Amino acid sequence: MWINILFSIIGFAGGVAVAGGTFALLVKIGVFTRLVEMARTAKEITWLETAIVLGGICGNIVALFSLSVPLGIVGIVLFGIASGMYVGWLHMALAEMLSVFSVGFRRLKLKYGIGVTVCFIGIGKLVGALIYFYNGWGNNL
Repeated sequence: MWINILFSIIGFAGGVAVAGGTFALLVKIGVFTRLVEMARTAKEITWLETAIVLGGICGNIVALFSLSVPLGIVGIVLFGIASGMYVGWLHMALAEMLSVFSVGFRRLKLKYGIGVTVCFIGIGKLVGALIYFYNGWGNNL
């Protein structure tokens, strides 16, 4: 009995430490700041911070306890679109902060069509995700 409580406390503390470290890294390199700049939502920064924290908490609870959330088809589609947009924006902000695109485009001597190239990167990620989930490769998560 007591050992289960002890392991629960240790597991919870470890999870808090890992999550705190991850958020600290993202804040330190300026990913969230850049995300807010790209979305032009600086006036709603308090809402965005709250949404990020609550989204992390709710996502962890659903994943940890394997909860089933009955959203229906429309809810799942909306959740998928919102999640994909957030992950895509976060990915692009992180890549931009690390100067991935500017260095890559400079090495490829690419001067024209940069916007189209970035759109094709996004389309490629979309097609890859659709193939991944259509084939059921993500079902064992």
